[in-house]
Amino acid sequence: DALPICSSAIYYFKIHVHPETFIDLPTTFSPNGDGVNDIIYVKGWGIKDLLSFQIYNRWGELVFETSDLAEGWNGYYKGILQNNDTYVYKVKATDWRGTLIKKEGHINLMR
Repeated sequence: DALPICSSAIYYFKIHVHPETFIDLPTTFSPNGDGVNDIIYVKGWGIKDLLSFQIYNRWGELVFETSDLAEGWNGYYKGILQNNDTYVYKVKATDWRGTLIKKEGHINLMR
């Protein structure tokens, strides 16, 4: 009878961790009540605290503001669904290291 062959090996691996944090928003949302893309939220990776999420219309009027990551804009301002248009957003947050992150851009409201 043959004896079982046993062997062992030692392997070493070097792992590099690249901490990444980012803020992202869709470029378009459609608050038309169909349950798909009706609300625009701040999304990302490594966000610890949302300090502010602001949306402005073309005249520079603040139409939405929150500091709650779970709250998004439904396209309404003063109880009225806003027109199809391009809006400016500004986001300030801190990452898991306490570093301030800012992002600004445009979103399109399309019904």
